[in-house]
Order: sequence, then structure tokens, then C-alpha cells
Amino acid sequence: MNKDDVAGLVELKKLQKDAGIPHLPTQLTYQLRRAVAGYGTLAYQWADKPHRLVYDACREIEAQADTIEALQSRIEALEAALRDVFIHGHSEGWRGNQMRRDVKHEDAEKSWSLYVSNGALEKTIARKALESQP
Repeated sequence: MNKDDVAGLVELKKLQKDAGIPHLPTQLTYQLRRAVAGYGTLAYQWADKPHRLVYDACREIEAQADTIEALQSRIEALEAALRDVFIHGHSEGWRGNQMRRDVKHEDAEKSWSLYVSNGALEKTIARKALESQP
């Protein structure tokens, strides 16, 4: 691969906008698009044996699908843990003690639903991610 086949972030964003694709291209997809158009070091391979490049694209998709699946499981586990902490804290009366009233489990479930539906969960996750950055 030569330096002409490696795209910088600006080039990738331009390609994303110009091609109207929803996600930022990877280096491989950038090279494959160039090859189909007859440019770059993969252009000959596209003209000679395009199936090889299709297989490369399939491997990229499969690898990304595995990564997404693993991340999705971690997200689900973290959301479940966060929900449990939220409901436990709510049930233990963090707010209830301040108001001198008992909090029922149903109230905690309803509060959790509101917490998620109004976007507070996503905001909390984003804030924590920013706080954890060096």
C-alpha cells in the first residue's frame, strides 16, 4: 500500500459527505472505492480478480460485526448494572428519606423508566465518559 492509498480524516469525511454514506469510511473501504474507480494499488486486482476484494470487504464487515456484538453485550450488562444500582438506591430511600416517606419498588421502576426515556441516562453516560478522559 502506498501513501496515496491512505486517507486522512479530512479525506474520509469528504468522501462520506460526497458519497452520502451514513458512516465514516475505513481505510479498507476507502481503498476499495478507489479500486472500483480505477485508482490506487488495488485497481489492478479489481480489474483482474475482483472477487478477492469482495472477500476482503466481507472479512472487514464480519470483523466489525463481531466487535459490535461484543460491545453491545457490554453495553447491555452495564445498563442492567446501572439500573440495579439506581433501583436499589431509590428503594433504599435516597430520595424517600429526604422526603420522610416510604418508596415502593414500583416507584423505583417508574423512576428508572423516566430516567431512561427523558435522555438522562445517555447524558449521564456521556458526562462520565468526558470526566474519565485524561
